[in-house]
Amino acid sequence: MVNQIIREIAFEESCVIVGRCADFILKDHPLCFRIFIYASYDSRKKQIMQRLNVNTSDAEKMISEIDHERENYCRYYTGKHWREMNRYDLAVNSSLFDYQSIAQIIAEAAEKYISIR
Repeated sequence: MVNQIIREIAFEESCVIVGRCADFILKDHPLCFRIFIYASYDSRKKQIMQRLNVNTSDAEKMISEIDHERENYCRYYTGKHWREMNRYDLAVNSSLFDYQSIAQIIAEAAEKYISIR
């Protein structure tokens, strides 16, 4: 069901899909631009501690659980590992940039990607 919805949306109009193994679902879509946004472990831990007001131990546990869930979900539905960089067209380290800069980097890269397709 999710696969079908993602395909329908992507083939009908331009869209952004976050997660759900959309990169795999749309692997045959000619204009699918696959992006992996990641952050350093310390940056992730700091953000979780600030946003959720939790201690270091709880933040580390959350990171471990989230990463484990993402890996299992991806492997179950695709047989692939979610951190395999060769699955993506662009990888951006969000530890180094603010959200606005990341959006600009992605927009510029996507525009160039589409122009050469």
